This record gives sequence, structure tokens and C-alpha cells, in this order.
Amino acid sequence: MYLGVFIILSPAFDKRFYDRKNLPSCLAEEYRHATSHFFCILHKFSKRFTILLEGEAVAHCYVLDRMLAEFAAASVNLAKEIGRRNEAFHESADEAGKGELRPSPAATVAIIEDTLRESHPRAFPYYSRCLSGLHKDFTWTGPQIEILARSEGAISAISLASLGEMLDLPRHQIYQMDVDALTTDAAPAVLPLLGKHERADSADGVPLAEELRKKQRVKP
Repeated sequence: MYLGVFIILSPAFDKRFYDRKNLPSCLAEEYRHATSHFFCILHKFSKRFTILLEGEAVAHCYVLDRMLAEFAAASVNLAKEIGRRNEAFHESADEAGKGELRPSPAATVAIIEDTLRESHPRAFPYYSRCLSGLHKDFTWTGPQIEILARSEGAISAISLASLGEMLDLPRHQIYQMDVDALTTDAAPAVLPLLGKHERADSADGVPLAEELRKKQRVKP
């Protein structure tokens, strides 16, 4: 997932992507190819394994969105700090940077936020919270991750702790919630219990977990 997160955000760290109007078609195709293969691998992983956080089965999309938002916030905070230092020492920085293809901090921030808005809009609010909190960690900040193969043993091991794979972790929710639901003893939306959602794809070929993420609502 770390590799996938970096692939998704990689245009922000490569100056060749900054001029989108003149972006070489081969470069755009390489990026599309890399991201599509990452999601194919992630989809296959989600069919064969489940992730446990704090003893609860959590959908892989939660882990990906959390890692993506936190990595993005750390990158933006770092880029802004670099920008501030460059402004403070602009003469020496400009001299030292001559001839380098180093990214512009402002462009880095713009591309990261455009990528999140366009491709992962549900992760954007959490990214904004991390950004305002000056998040600086590029590594996973959540509880220890356990990965279990999908099997009858795995089902019985987690069935008492969870009715299925949660789309948001109750102790660390990253998605926007319905205001009305927050006033009640709300339960997070879940995917069906392990072993009961063999149909991983919807009719149009979109992974079921991805389809449900877009429709997630917390209900009392």
C-alpha cells in the first residue's frame, strides 16, 4: 500500500507532470498503467485476505484512504516548510537550485490536492484535518495491522468481534459522518461478513468495496 500511495501521488513529486496541457502521452499512460495495476493487486488482496485493526475487520479502502490522506498531509506540510525556507533564503536557494528539476512547493501542493479531490474525494476531509494538525508522519500511525487469509478459521476468529468489514474504524473515523447519526449510538457501515461476499465485483466491473465506499452512510 505504501508503494500504491506513492504511485498515486507521484505526479506531485515530478516536475514533468506540472504542465498538464503539454504532458507527454507516454508519461500519462505510464502513470495510468501503474495506478490501474496497483488497484488490481489491491482488489485481489481484498478477495483473499482481510485486515484486522484493534481486533475488528476493516475494509482495505479504509487503510488505503487513511494512509493516502496522512502521507499527502505530511507531503504538503513538508512542501510548505520548504517554501517558507526558500522565501527566507531565496537568494542562496535560487543560486543553489539553478539547473535542478526540483518541484515547486506550490505546484506540489496543488497537484496533491487536485489528485485527492478528483480520485479520492472521501479522503479529502481527513486530509484537511491532518493538514491543519500539522501532520508530519509518512508512515502508518494506526494500530498494529493483522492480516488473515479468508478461510473458515478466519471467519470464526473475528465473527465475535465484528459483523463484517467496517468501512470506518469507530475509534479513528476518517470519513465525514451524517450529523444526525452522531447524536445517536451509531454503528459504522460494514461489508458483509467474511465468506459471505464472494461476489467482489458489481455488474459494471467496479469492486464492491469501492462501490460501497461511495454510498457509505452511518445509520443509527
